[in-house]
Amino acid sequence: MLRMLFENSCRLRLYPCASWSLKSVRFLQLSRMNFQEELQKLQTNPYFEKYSEKIAKLKQTSPNEFLARIENSVKIRKTEESRTDSRKISTQPGQARNEILGYRKKTLSQVVKMELLTGKTKTEIVDIWSEYHSNKDCLIGAVVPCESYSCLEENGTHFPMFLLPLPRENGYEFFVVQFSSEEFHFTSLINYQAHQENAPECLSLSFFPDFRDEHGIVLMRGEYDKNVLSAIEARCLVNQIQLYYDGKDSKKYQLLQRFTKSPNEFKHMDLVSELESISLR
Repeated sequence: MLRMLFENSCRLRLYPCASWSLKSVRFLQLSRMNFQEELQKLQTNPYFEKYSEKIAKLKQTSPNEFLARIENSVKIRKTEESRTDSRKISTQPGQARNEILGYRKKTLSQVVKMELLTGKTKTEIVDIWSEYHSNKDCLIGAVVPCESYSCLEENGTHFPMFLLPLPRENGYEFFVVQFSSEEFHFTSLINYQAHQENAPECLSLSFFPDFRDEHGIVLMRGEYDKNVLSAIEARCLVNQIQLYYDGKDSKKYQLLQRFTKSPNEFKHMDLVSELESISLR
């Protein structure tokens, strides 16, 4: 039985105790669409005609090397785009708080039959909630101590928008995350750049404080798009939310502040360095 619990130490744990590391994240290969797009970009390059014969020869004689060069081009371009886009988005946190993604807040009764939880003890609620989500595709269930959630909520209010990196085969893909009304919402940076508030959502985290006063816990439900994220990738983003928004790590807290208050000083590669320095269990 899979159970995700936030403990008082604000440490996210997965049950059973099979550990996983960020190196376990499944990587995605360069899609045919990306390959064709990059090839078209190459052909429109003003220097393409000058070197077209050499490129054609390389494509025929060394296809693996040709593909490797295309993939490297994708990596370099996406890194540059991320550097520009992260600075652009972070300069308007107030605007983004109201415009991103266009969502409606859910209630606990919309996601579970309340009679399953009403009148139950704290331990029973934890077990029922965890068991309920363990057999559901594209869902993550967690129980958060109210002290831990208070930290997330306070920091989410002060820093409603942020970026989080996710390892990909050719580098890192960045995701825009926004907090509003007891929910975190995620979309890829590329989609946010293209669609702004209409960007397709790939992960959402909803918190339900219905048992906050009675049992001192807040229920969390995560929903992810399996066409964009695997279960491990979704949990990677969830763990990063905890690590940045619990306020326990001063370095990560400073990155939150810098992104919101001093965007010109914010460097997206600092996020990558932080991700590479941690090992989650």
